[in-house]
Amino acid sequence: MVDHLDIRSSLFDPGREPCQDLLDVGTFVGHDDAGDDRQDVVIVLTDLGGRQIELPVQGCQQGLETAALLLERAASGQAELESQGADVHRPSVARQVEVDKTRRACQDGVMRAMRRIGPWIGVLVLILVVAFAAYLVTTTVRQATQPVAALSAGLGTQIAEILHPTPTILPDPVTIVREVRSLARLETIQYTVEKVITAETGQGPFGFLFGDRLLLVAHGVVIAGVDLGRVEPADVWFDEAGRVYLSLPAPEIFVATLDNNQSYVYDRDTGLLTSGDVNLEAAARRAAEEEIRQAALRDGILDQARLNAESVLYRLLRSLGFGDVIFAPAGAGPALPPTSTPTALPTPAPAG
Repeated sequence: MVDHLDIRSSLFDPGREPCQDLLDVGTFVGHDDAGDDRQDVVIVLTDLGGRQIELPVQGCQQGLETAALLLERAASGQAELESQGADVHRPSVARQVEVDKTRRACQDGVMRAMRRIGPWIGVLVLILVVAFAAYLVTTTVRQATQPVAALSAGLGTQIAEILHPTPTILPDPVTIVREVRSLARLETIQYTVEKVITAETGQGPFGFLFGDRLLLVAHGVVIAGVDLGRVEPADVWFDEAGRVYLSLPAPEIFVATLDNNQSYVYDRDTGLLTSGDVNLEAAARRAAEEEIRQAALRDGILDQARLNAESVLYRLLRSLGFGDVIFAPAGAGPALPPTSTPTALPTPAPAG
């Protein structure tokens, strides 16, 4: 709201009451050829904050008087300034100019920021477009090649079945039991041995025609212990102190065999004019069993079997109530006179 009007003009007409308090001498008056007096007027507007805004107005005497009246009404809050026959600017123009300047400054800042980040946005958009295109291409290729891959896998399975057919095993329903024997073996140790065996036949100058060669990976088990069925009454005795003497038979290997689930032929090469020796793999397996047996013997399996057997029997006899157990060498019996009947062992005391 404008609270003060100060109009300076180069022409002052005291006969015109409406302009008497508003016009002030100070501007130039011009006359045109038509005799119409025109003059320049500077309107000074002072707002409630004390800021002054100067508005230049150009027009004839009558137009200036009308403008002055309108300004006076606008100052009192009755009407707005309207231009009637003169080039008069409203007081809000200056404020609008400031608003426009502020708006343009904000727009310029936004444009500068957009120019700075614009290339990065473009790069990001390009990366997203390339990634989406790659995804579409990959998906399309996968969908297009999926039937071909499935057909190839099925064909490969059929070819493998033709080249490597699954063997058909038909056991005979008749089973013959040759022998049944009772055993009293005390197995005390087991070795697991793996050995590679090479078996060949027909090698020589014409080996590529008639030769046969295979490579067997043998996985075997060797079990050793003491056969308690060979213990005689004379091998067990005791003394006056109640000690028990026990002479064990020599330890032996009970089992030396291959594990068929883990043994396999790694490679076999036959000549051009032969189908191979049918007994070659069996001979290789027999040789593998002997090799793993000898490997266990060289490693001291029998000595360890004796020690384990003595440890097991010692704990067993002590648990039965005997005070002490002594293991004598094989064949070392008591120095007693011969009797017609063997001396019986004393009844052990009940365990405490």
